[in-house]
Amino acid sequence: MIGQERFKNYLSLWTNPPQFIILQGEIGSGRSTIIEEIKNKFKFDCITCGTSVDEVREIIDLARQLAHPTFYIFYNGDKLSLSAKNALLKIVEEPPRNAYFIMRIENALLDTLRNRAFYYTIENYKANELKDFFKQNNKEELFSKYGTICKNIGQIKTFLQSPYEDIISYCETIIQMISQVAQGNIFNITNKLNLKEDLTKWDVTTFINILEWTLNNTYKETKQDKYFQAIFRLNNVRSQLRINGVNKQAVFDNFLLGLKDLL
Repeated sequence: MIGQERFKNYLSLWTNPPQFIILQGEIGSGRSTIIEEIKNKFKFDCITCGTSVDEVREIIDLARQLAHPTFYIFYNGDKLSLSAKNALLKIVEEPPRNAYFIMRIENALLDTLRNRAFYYTIENYKANELKDFFKQNNKEELFSKYGTICKNIGQIKTFLQSPYEDIISYCETIIQMISQVAQGNIFNITNKLNLKEDLTKWDVTTFINILEWTLNNTYKETKQDKYFQAIFRLNNVRSQLRINGVNKQAVFDNFLLGLKDLL
């Protein structure tokens, strides 16, 4: 596991894990890797949990019955409904002896749950840690050129698997030509993006990262404030896309219409 030295220290000190662990971080930040490290150390049985209130209640009943140590893992904690969170709260307040709950989230969580957990926010990766990952994948020469595009290890993996040169060229074209595109054609720009679980299309996070990188390079070259404003708006897109159930197409359409007027 690259980075996360603070968590490695916690893990080395635990003779038993906390009975409720929350791992917060963006997609690709290493939350799942940390879960694997915990599982490998303690060798408990593992059950992957659903997010509906009925599924949570089933897990609660099961946790009260099983006598052997078991991890109950919520990989999609952001999708828990309020009623499901309230049901979970009842058991994490006084968990059964051999029940250990782990939740992976991207967004902030209710304080009532957070206050009952070992809550760990994934640390930002240092430049040398990201460089090491490029090197491990025999792509060290790409780091000096593209190393600032990705924010974490998972994003680098997706970036290296993507047609990144095509995406860079596409983003450059957007910035150069969007002001001249007819409004009706603006909505076609996202046709290449995976907005509806279509793995043949480009990863949304990779596209946003590359577009931000391209805008930043353009701002450095031109010193024109409009490109800085575009980066600010793009970061708002990132925040909106984290909202559970958000209409991704509408978020991008609104951003691109604003970008046309701005540039």
